[in-house]
Amino acid sequence: MPCIEIVNEFTFKLHFDTNKVTQSADKIAYLVEALSHSDEAILDLIPAYTTLTIILDFRTVTAKKVRSFKNTLNSFLDNTEKQTYAPTANHSAKNHTLPCLYDTNNNWDLYTLAEHQKLDAEEVIHIHGSKTYRVFAIGFSPGFPYLGFVDSRIATPRKAQPRIHVPKGAVGIAGEQTGIYPQASPGGWNIIGVCPIELFKIDYEKDTISSKLKVGDSVNFKSICQQEHDDLVGGNNPNTNYAKHND
Repeated sequence: MPCIEIVNEFTFKLHFDTNKVTQSADKIAYLVEALSHSDEAILDLIPAYTTLTIILDFRTVTAKKVRSFKNTLNSFLDNTEKQTYAPTANHSAKNHTLPCLYDTNNNWDLYTLAEHQKLDAEEVIHIHGSKTYRVFAIGFSPGFPYLGFVDSRIATPRKAQPRIHVPKGAVGIAGEQTGIYPQASPGGWNIIGVCPIELFKIDYEKDTISSKLKVGDSVNFKSICQQEHDDLVGGNNPNTNYAKHND
């Protein structure tokens, strides 16, 4: 049974087994699907690798309702643990094949990473593109997907000195994770390519937020050439010629 941390009077954080990340993620996915339809008092559910944060709607819930929810949550978790656990399929999860222009122009970290791992750049590209990754968490910046897990042959620590500017769409590796920067930002991941697909968008006129990837989804990367990249982003996108960006 997960440990329940009381973050504040309206927020609970469930801690699962950190030694069994995939199994913990399966349980979290199961709970997210169950809890999202179970209580109108829940304002938000924030899943990560081995934690699930539950935020109650502070605008409407009372102290009595919070106590009642905590008791219900304990009972629900206890009953779940007593079952022969077999996570149900997450019917809302999707598989995404995302194009990636791998940086063979030696402007970023592909060749440095390859040298560090005693591989050729083409081997790194093949290894990175040959796996299916799970979206374990969304965070760091809005829409940033933490994808796991990369092959141990290309797992590489974050850069000791983060960059001030990493362009939108940059595909990086940090430890056993890979990820995509949904917008330009500082960052310390090893950048090996760029994905020209819009992952996160805010429409201020319609007051809507959309994120292409969600926790529980799976991602495959497909290697593309510069021309294919340019065709996807169009001539007005500042990332059209990726090789020019090396801030």
